[in-house]
Amino acid sequence: MAEFSLAHWQQVAAERYPDGLPQPYSDDPTQWLFHGHPQPATDPLQVAVARLVGYRWPAEQQTTPTAPNTPANGEFQAKSASSPLETCASSYQIDNFDPPAPAPAPAPAPAPEKAAMALSDAAHAWIARCTALSELTDDDGIVCLPPVRGEKPASERLLSLLIAAWETTEPGSWKAGTLDKLLSDVGCAGKGLDVWLRDHFFEQHAKRFQHRPFIWHVWDGLKDGFAALVNYHLLDAKNLERLIHTYLGDWIRNQEAGVANGTDGAPLRLSAALALNKKLEAIQGGEFDGRVGYDIFVRWKPLAEQPIGWMPDLNDGVRMNIRPFMTAEVLRHNKKPKLNITWDKDRGKDVESAPSKPRNQSFACSIETAGTLCSIRNE
Repeated sequence: MAEFSLAHWQQVAAERYPDGLPQPYSDDPTQWLFHGHPQPATDPLQVAVARLVGYRWPAEQQTTPTAPNTPANGEFQAKSASSPLETCASSYQIDNFDPPAPAPAPAPAPAPEKAAMALSDAAHAWIARCTALSELTDDDGIVCLPPVRGEKPASERLLSLLIAAWETTEPGSWKAGTLDKLLSDVGCAGKGLDVWLRDHFFEQHAKRFQHRPFIWHVWDGLKDGFAALVNYHLLDAKNLERLIHTYLGDWIRNQEAGVANGTDGAPLRLSAALALNKKLEAIQGGEFDGRVGYDIFVRWKPLAEQPIGWMPDLNDGVRMNIRPFMTAEVLRHNKKPKLNITWDKDRGKDVESAPSKPRNQSFACSIETAGTLCSIRNE
């Protein structure tokens, strides 16, 4: 094996980077350093959809550090916190002398703010350009593919964001063939954004982000039925309720009206929507249908911390929290290879406080007055 030559690589570095190493920059949306703008991204359509549903990359959320306390201020606070009589108390022993009350403990120092992420000037410029796209971002992270609740279909909203991303960067840069090229790059040549969103987005999204999708494509199984792209990071209990009763509820009411008016296909769409509604409500309550449970089980958490119903903890990760949706089969893809998430192998070790449970079981808890009653159910 050849020896590492420090002098050689120092010379190479000096030739390639005479002004020093460049500041970090990335156009890859899988990287934390990514600036968040679709136009120069390696996968513009995926980035645009993420922005549409309200996702932001860490580089966009960096904090600016404040000036720390000076050493003199810290030293003064430490000195003022000590009692000046503490040293003289051992020198003078006086009968019936009540020593002064100890000085109060010093207030805890405020937690230091995180240092700003080191980024290049080009990255900061792209982050600044993202501001112009904010008005096109959805307010609750739920974007329906068909027009629902007075909102435009997802394909139209996505097209508006893409045009804005190009035009706010350089006026006139959005050409007639720009969209065709973007669709061709993702295997949808000759098709529209609506087809790509419906048939290809979720599969490509899962593959792009190593099968840990943070945008979930919820649908009722019909190509002309109900479907929504949901920002998983915003999908708390309140937003799931909104998805069920506000968005899907509006779609159901429209299909009921269609059935009453004799609209072609309305009965089938209504049936599929009602079935989806039932499954989402089962996820919402963490129910058990006699065969499987639609609950979240996190094996390393004690019983008291296990969620009851849809109460996801983002720190548990996508693999844990997506299970009820995959079990209920309400996603556009629910199985390998298109969504490669399984729970059959887990080489981790349970903590002592974790409830004992085989990997192929689901967990349910019901609260009684004196505490928590937990039952383990075989799938």
